[in-house]
Amino acid sequence: MSRLDFLRYPPSAGLSPFIQCYWRLQGSLPAGQSTTEWLHPEGGSGIIFNLGDPLIFNGRHTPASCLIGGPMRHSLRLTLSGRIDAWGVRFRPGSAYGFFTRPLRDLLGQQASAEELALYFSGGALAEQLYQQADAGRCLALLERELAPRLLSSPDSPGGLRRALQWLQLHQGRLPIARLPSAVGLSQRQLERQFALWLGLSPKEYGRLLRVAHVRERLKAGDGRRLTELAHDAGYYDQAHFIHDFRRVVGMTPGQYRQRPRAQPLYR
Repeated sequence: MSRLDFLRYPPSAGLSPFIQCYWRLQGSLPAGQSTTEWLHPEGGSGIIFNLGDPLIFNGRHTPASCLIGGPMRHSLRLTLSGRIDAWGVRFRPGSAYGFFTRPLRDLLGQQASAEELALYFSGGALAEQLYQQADAGRCLALLERELAPRLLSSPDSPGGLRRALQWLQLHQGRLPIARLPSAVGLSQRQLERQFALWLGLSPKEYGRLLRVAHVRERLKAGDGRRLTELAHDAGYYDQAHFIHDFRRVVGMTPGQYRQRPRAQPLYR
């Protein structure tokens, strides 16, 4: 096999408030060849169980069999080579604190093992169990069985935080962040504190990701409108501000993203 297969799987109904999806990436590349995928930030965090050759994140080899992916401000470059076999769990924005039991701000930008991050989570043992499973159905059942007790017993996120996330998602980050406190009934300080704990990003940072994601999705869908029109649709009224934000998050300009070779993203 000289191609990559990427599949998403939905969580059970009981875990859907916490988990966006499970995913599996599988395949192989000829010796000496590699391919690069981009992981774009959208406010969530996750776990990767690597059953194949070491993964390379932004040029850094990560041989651990279980990796914690914290929330990100910027897109991440993943280089794949050799035998590729990885399972992933993608948590919804604001839903992983109860699992990791530490402020998500501590995990910001991290791609490291649970041991490196001093997290009480036996991910290596779970990766070994996944390796021993015969098919995808058994792997999914194992993940659900291991994650459910921890997630279902975790504390609920505060109502104000949930309202704030829903407000930002509904408006795709296009409205001024200054309106958020009055819209959800919390002070700016309360919002900053809750976002740092449960999301790992500030409201402004999360809003920026949503705005950039809106444009990126339109470009990925082949929207042929001028970039100025797409920027205005995303709530930008300053072209320089739009280009700055897009490059800051994605790592390239909107024009470069539009012309890039098409690739299958892992998280979106």
